[in-house]
Amino acid sequence: MTLKEAYELRRKEMLKLQNENKNLKKQLDKVNAGTYVPAEKAEHIRTINRLTLENKTLKNKYERYKDLYHRQVIITENFDAKAMDSIIELEDVTKERDEYKEKYEETLARLNAVLGTNTTSNDSENEDLKAQIEALKDALAKEKAKQNTDGTNSSLPTSQTPIGKKKVIPNSRVKSGKNRGAQPGHKKHGIEPIPDSEINDHENHTLESCPKCGSESLTFLAKRNKDVIDYEVRIIKKRHYFYVYQCNDCGRIVHSPIPLHLKEPVQYGSAIQAMIIALLDLGYISVNRTKKIVDGFLGNNINISEGYICKLQKRASKNLQPFISDATLECIKQKVLHWDDTVVITHTDIPC
Repeated sequence: MTLKEAYELRRKEMLKLQNENKNLKKQLDKVNAGTYVPAEKAEHIRTINRLTLENKTLKNKYERYKDLYHRQVIITENFDAKAMDSIIELEDVTKERDEYKEKYEETLARLNAVLGTNTTSNDSENEDLKAQIEALKDALAKEKAKQNTDGTNSSLPTSQTPIGKKKVIPNSRVKSGKNRGAQPGHKKHGIEPIPDSEINDHENHTLESCPKCGSESLTFLAKRNKDVIDYEVRIIKKRHYFYVYQCNDCGRIVHSPIPLHLKEPVQYGSAIQAMIIALLDLGYISVNRTKKIVDGFLGNNINISEGYICKLQKRASKNLQPFISDATLECIKQKVLHWDDTVVITHTDIPC
C-alpha cells in the first residue's frame, strides 16, 4: 500500500466514524430526554466514548499519513527537478560542443580554401585563422574532457557521476595470489609478559603422583609459569544507612543528609547506568538488545526493565541541555558553519 492509498483510507475511516459519532450523539440526546431505559443509555454512552476515542486515534493517524504523504511529494518533486536540471545542463553542453565543432569545421574549410586557391594571401590572415583553429580545438577538447570526467580520472565524487554514465567505484586493491593470513617469515605478535608486581592472583598446578607409572616419589626440579589476563563481574548490593537524631537543645528531629542520587528506596548504581548509556549512544544498540547484554553481563542476577533504560537515556539527554545551549550559541557566533551530508537509503530513494 502506498502512502497516498493509506492516507485516503485513513481519511475515509475518519469521516465514517465522524458520521457515526454524530448519529450516536443524536441518540444520546434522546436518551437524556428519557426515551431509553437506563441500561440502553449506559450502553450507548459507552459506545460513544469508545467511538470518540477511536475517532481521535484515527485522526492522529490521518494527520501522520497526511504529513508523510506531503513529505514524499516534496521529495519526489525535488528529485524530479534536479534530474530535469541535469538533463537540461547535459543538453546545453552537448549543443555548445556541437556549435564549437561546426565552427571548427567551417574555419578548417575556409583555411583549406585559402591555402589551396590563394597562395599569395596575407600571412597575418593565415596566422589568425590558425589561431582560431587552435582555440576551437582547445575548446572542443575541454568539452570532451568535461563529458568524459568521472571518478576514475578526477576527484569527482561517485555521487556526481553525470546522468547516463555508469558509476565507477574506485578500488585500487589488486589480488596478489597469496594465501590469506600471515605470510612466511612474518614475526608473531603476542601479549606482553605481565610484570611480577602486577600479578594479583595465583593458582598452583602440582602433581601428587607420576602420570606414567603412578609413583608418588617425585623430586621438584623447576617451575614454569603461564599468565592469564581476565576479568570478573562482581555485583555490589550496597545498603546506605542514614541515622535520625533528636536535638537535646531545640527538640527538632534531624537526620544525616541524603544525596540526590539516593532519593529512591532502591536504585541502580552509576556503573550500571554508565554501561547502559554507553551501549545505547556509543554502540548504537537498541533498547531490547541493551537489556539482554546488560542482563547477560551481570549473569542474569539483575533484571533491568526496558522502561528504565528509556527513562535513563531521556534523563541523560536532559542533563546535556546546558551543553547544547552553549554549543548553539557558539554556532551562532561563527561567521561560517560546516556540516557533513550523510546519504541514506529511504524507500529506494537517497535523501540527505
